[in-house]
Amino acid sequence: MAGHRRLDTRYSIEFPAQLTYARRAHSLVTHDVSEGGVFLRTESPPPLMQLVQVHLVLPIGGRALSAYGMTVHVVDKDNAHGRMPGIGVQFYALDKTTRETWEAFTRHVASAYPESHDQTPLRMVRGATPEPLSRRFQHHKAVLPLLPATLDELEEILTRDFPTGRLFVPTDLVLPTGSVVVVHVTHPDDKSPFLLQAKVASRPATPPGLVVELLGNDGRLQLEFLSFVRRSIVFDDALVTPDPPDAT
Repeated sequence: MAGHRRLDTRYSIEFPAQLTYARRAHSLVTHDVSEGGVFLRTESPPPLMQLVQVHLVLPIGGRALSAYGMTVHVVDKDNAHGRMPGIGVQFYALDKTTRETWEAFTRHVASAYPESHDQTPLRMVRGATPEPLSRRFQHHKAVLPLLPATLDELEEILTRDFPTGRLFVPTDLVLPTGSVVVVHVTHPDDKSPFLLQAKVASRPATPPGLVVELLGNDGRLQLEFLSFVRRSIVFDDALVTPDPPDAT
């Protein structure tokens, strides 16, 4: 039972975060964390059961982590109880290194920071995954990582590929033409994410990879990607451990 509580108990701590959904990145601040997720302060939250990506700059240990998650808890800014408005995100499918880093971080937070006033669990009830979420996962055949090595390579995607609406993604995956995928672009400087929806157009023989056709490739998307390319977030390598609040 203690282990179950450790997963759900939320502890108050604030530090920078970036929430990405619907191809847009939002700079936010955490309100509290639990072993299973994070609550982000915002007056304009995404809808429930939205697939999102969270990029966190941990104030302890000098690490920046990225994780996929699901929005499972929304507090509206006009709520009747005066609770902090924002969105609760449950992490899922964390890789081993990210999971271990996050668990070590939340153990430290649990020992040094107070419990949050809001203890609504940042998780879905087991077996309660809604049908729209199931359809969303079925809709995308794969997530294709795209890792430009330099800012110049990232700029090429903007200036060369967006005008044509097609993009080459190196991968060993074999997917049929027309498969809808998500291209996960990682900024070479700050490792921040940008998600592009696309469908497979062809598979060249060499080099191994897929040519995908960008979906929703309009002027707004191109401006958002331009902002992603040009506005790198600089992480401080000398992050220090904040002093815990006074226990008063």
